[in-house]
Amino acid sequence: MDHRLSLLKDWLKTVVEQPVVELSNASADASFRRYFRVHTANTTFVVMDAPPDKEPLDRFIAVDRALLEQGVHAPKIISQNLEQGFLLLEDLGNQLYLPRLPDNPEQLYADAIKALIKIQLGSIDQQSFDLPDYSKALLWSELELFEHWYVQQHLGKTLVNF
Repeated sequence: MDHRLSLLKDWLKTVVEQPVVELSNASADASFRRYFRVHTANTTFVVMDAPPDKEPLDRFIAVDRALLEQGVHAPKIISQNLEQGFLLLEDLGNQLYLPRLPDNPEQLYADAIKALIKIQLGSIDQQSFDLPDYSKALLWSELELFEHWYVQQHLGKTLVNF
């Protein structure tokens, strides 16, 4: 078992009131963060593992609070351990828009547009959270993640330049 997972399990014992029945992968992305779904007898949570030296939590927490203050559906932070890089979050479920889209496109698009409008009209200012401008350089940096995290890491392949 990896060291961070062991630390995470120990921390969960101190912040979740009921015994953890199961800890399962909730999602993965092209970062050092990991997300696990925490199952107890009565409820589920999501726990984020973000190594502090690689993925500080300050920006996430600030943006999450701002979204919630604007009435945008974002996960509530239930408990945090910034020193170890752990957040216990409300579980918003794992239902994606795409499979539900054919059944109710008008409502789903309307909900998404309302949320975007709240964000645009609200007080979220990228400078107040020290968020970088979304520039051409940042776009290219994110596109390079495709090659590193997906092609090389998950497919075990190397892209060839022509």
